[in-house]
Amino acid sequence: MRKVVWLMVLFIVFVAPMAGAKEESKGKEAPKAAAPKADPKREERRKLIEEKKAELNGSEWEVVLTASDGKSKGEKDVLKFQNGQVSTKNFSGQGFNPTNYTITIEEGNDMAIWETMQTGSTEGVVFIRGEWKDGTMRGLISQQLEGGKTKDYSFASAGKKSIEPTTPKKEEAQAAQASTETASKEASSQKESSKETTTKESKSKK
Repeated sequence: MRKVVWLMVLFIVFVAPMAGAKEESKGKEAPKAAAPKADPKREERRKLIEEKKAELNGSEWEVVLTASDGKSKGEKDVLKFQNGQVSTKNFSGQGFNPTNYTITIEEGNDMAIWETMQTGSTEGVVFIRGEWKDGTMRGLISQQLEGGKTKDYSFASAGKKSIEPTTPKKEEAQAAQASTETASKEASSQKESSKETTTKESKSKK
């Protein structure tokens, strides 16, 4: 009998409180983690960068180069921003393909900055950094050659014009070319037909 009473006391002292604690924990939900607050300044800067990307893409800039060693001055180049990439007329001729570029906006600087690195040629690696605002652009070009040699240039814009933001798709270009060729053939056929009609009429008058 004493053993039974002792077991009941143990149950009341240890087991019952634990069971109650479990039930209480079930009734309480774990607090949800607070959603991170958006940084207004960061969001504003992100939107501004997107606007600058859209502004730069679809533009073509004529620039004048000046070598840092003073050996060449007044050489011209063309920077083309299309399909979200940049290419230069001079380096494209050396085997450098268009590349993506990044845009940054520094505090206290009213000019946006774009940067890229171009490879894929035997003429080394080219780093280009430019700043622009409205119709004005300036920047630096550094060509890293084999053997540790470098060619550095500064550039300034001499003109700007708008171009298509994206190049036409291959199918669209082919369709446009086919349409032009068809129209040309039809025009040529109409001319021949007109000549034949004129010749027949002149012969019938004779």
